[in-house]
Amino acid sequence: MAEVLELKAWARSRTGKGGARASRREGRIPSILYGDKAKPETIDVDYRAISQQLHTGHFQTTIFMLDLDGKKTRVIPRDVQLDPIRDFPIHVDFLRVGEHSLVTVEVPVRFFNEAASPGIKRGGILNIVRHEIPVRCPADAIPEHFDVDLTGLEIGDSVHISAIKLPEGVRSTITEHDFTVATIVGRSAEEPVGGAAAAAAEPGAEEAAAPAETAPEKEKEKEKEKEKEKEKEMKLFVGLGNPRAEYAFNRHNVGFMAVDVIAATHAFSAWRKRFEGVAAEGKLGREQVMLLKPQTYMNESGRSVGEAVRFYKLDLADVIVFHDELDLVPGKLRVKAGGGVAGHNGLRSITAHIGNDYVRVRIGIGHPGSKELVTNWVLHDFVTSDREWLEPLLGAITKAAPDLAEGANDKFQSFVAHAMHMEAEAADEQPELAPRKRRDATSDASEKPAPAEGPFGKLRRWFGS
Repeated sequence: MAEVLELKAWARSRTGKGGARASRREGRIPSILYGDKAKPETIDVDYRAISQQLHTGHFQTTIFMLDLDGKKTRVIPRDVQLDPIRDFPIHVDFLRVGEHSLVTVEVPVRFFNEAASPGIKRGGILNIVRHEIPVRCPADAIPEHFDVDLTGLEIGDSVHISAIKLPEGVRSTITEHDFTVATIVGRSAEEPVGGAAAAAAEPGAEEAAAPAETAPEKEKEKEKEKEKEKEKEMKLFVGLGNPRAEYAFNRHNVGFMAVDVIAATHAFSAWRKRFEGVAAEGKLGREQVMLLKPQTYMNESGRSVGEAVRFYKLDLADVIVFHDELDLVPGKLRVKAGGGVAGHNGLRSITAHIGNDYVRVRIGIGHPGSKELVTNWVLHDFVTSDREWLEPLLGAITKAAPDLAEGANDKFQSFVAHAMHMEAEAADEQPELAPRKRRDATSDASEKPAPAEGPFGKLRRWFGS
């Protein structure tokens, strides 16, 4: 069971953004303490202590004894807000935990004895369905983790919640009776398992099992199998950004914008929750493509992408990530496979979860000129003048998206570059066309245009036209 840790806290007199900034300058994290039928309190906690606990992986299942100006209170963290760029904690919510209190927490699952799994030895893959299991339990009896033994598991076997022995007083909050925690899957859906493999390897077994087929019939069957395999192939287009409406038009969210326009232009399915993100499916040219927007915030994008890659058993060459790039001027685009992350926390997270050899579509947003200004720059909304290059660039990306899906990266990049060059020439020929000013939200309703439709509708409404 989790031990109770001491944590020093201080009362905070100032509230609001000014008070929070002052706390951070002093090396503290602004926090709030609530629950147990008592009045909420604004407090500060030590930055270093919280940072160390965050790296343990079970911060939000740990009970702390909060020492607030000499008064000690048992608490449990309920929410942690991280800086979207630099990945450090900027706010923590604590819940008071009274005597005999029950709490709902997500307990991590650990898997061991992979070497003792015959299925994994034969090339199978451990597909983790649930990394954490939400449970309701006494605050004094929170499990640190649940262990799953993979010994003896074959390809096709599953581990259900019934195989995990929950401690007394601990119950899962998932209503499904015996839900799946993990499965062992083959690299191909057609991979033979157990006795089927031996039978297939035995000389003459195929002839004994089925009547002889003519050569044309065998050829037709092979063609059908090829078509089925082709249908199973999928490309994953990932747009990087931060969820929530206040980030929607940030420069950091241009990856989200790119896949949004692709989805609208090519009639993809509606967005739905999948893989700790939202996903849409459709076709680009002859390729089946899934679009994915992780909803984990930029710094944890790899969790979402990793789940999708493992579920579909994708090669990294079939994973294409759209992201903002400081080192490219606005309107420029480059495509590359592999390489470094150049300080981009979204890429760093993805690389940590799936490896380095995926494809990156780098969308230039320009550099503010000083390292100190980078955070405000990327988390600032695009301005009216950016429309001159942003809308044409997103349009070129979506037109050439089928080439990218088919692996013609150079062709895709060349098309976008040519389209932007032609756009620049057209603008030079018509210098009198000044950028449209963004309309004030309080202007007369009769002056407002009708909401723009089509793939650029949301973007045009933002720019006020």
